[in-house]
Amino acid sequence: MSRRDLITIDGVSNYGLNVFGSVGAGGANNPGDVMVVQAMFRYLHDIRVQQGYLKNSWMGLDLEPNGILGHKTIMTILNYQRHNWSAIMAADGVIHPAKYENRKLTVGNGKRLMTITYLHFELWLAEDTAKDYTQEIGKKFLNVAFWIR
Repeated sequence: MSRRDLITIDGVSNYGLNVFGSVGAGGANNPGDVMVVQAMFRYLHDIRVQQGYLKNSWMGLDLEPNGILGHKTIMTILNYQRHNWSAIMAADGVIHPAKYENRKLTVGNGKRLMTITYLHFELWLAEDTAKDYTQEIGKKFLNVAFWIR
């Protein structure tokens, strides 16, 4: 199962989604973790389309949060990492779990984040920081809500 973690980036704390096991090519690929990653990409895509922001509009376009790791999910992860290579640690086609407890992260000035953390950061910014995207994802994708603890 995936989880909601309190994440502090640049002194601001809010809830974000995290995975228990790795997701992607060669990862553990637990169905709940895969489903949450799929929902995160799809939700980010849908927000960007609603806002008329066309950059990265292809990302997450065809993903349905079903918990099955397929070619579309693997390519979405890899393309996301390649597109954001300067902001993330590795473009290895895998989303690894992060440890946020007692950590204060910073963005910018050449600092790189794990893919799951950068994805959280983009979702938080896309949601205009006013909403808790973790709850919004659960509302939009009812099958995903069960997997978030």
